[in-house]
Amino acid sequence: MPSGDDRKLDFSRNKRLIKPAEYRRVFNAPQIKAHHKYAMVLAAPNDQPHGRLGLVVAKKHAKHAVERNRIKRLTREFFRKEGTNAPLDCVFLCKPGITDLSNRELSAVLRALWAKINNAIALAHNTPPA
Repeated sequence: MPSGDDRKLDFSRNKRLIKPAEYRRVFNAPQIKAHHKYAMVLAAPNDQPHGRLGLVVAKKHAKHAVERNRIKRLTREFFRKEGTNAPLDCVFLCKPGITDLSNRELSAVLRALWAKINNAIALAHNTPPA
């Protein structure tokens, strides 16, 4: 049975983008975009009390299921631990070359992307970035 600390790190259904319409809303009107050589995050405000994450890891950029699963697992883990607390729907998209990154390098890419998201949120609210 998970301890109290593990429960807050779950990735339950209410913290994920599930329906195509939820993804479409973010793709059609992203208010925040964070780009990196190997990935991109699009974000739009939601009506939830917390952030939600959607993942788009295409076979075009990660040919093998084991690679796609690794990228998704690391991204979900990062979002749970260090992602934004703002009520945003975020969609993570990978780009070519992402499968060549080690777990540590991928974590650095994720850290850079979410730093850009958090800075954009801070600028929108006129508060200093975290």
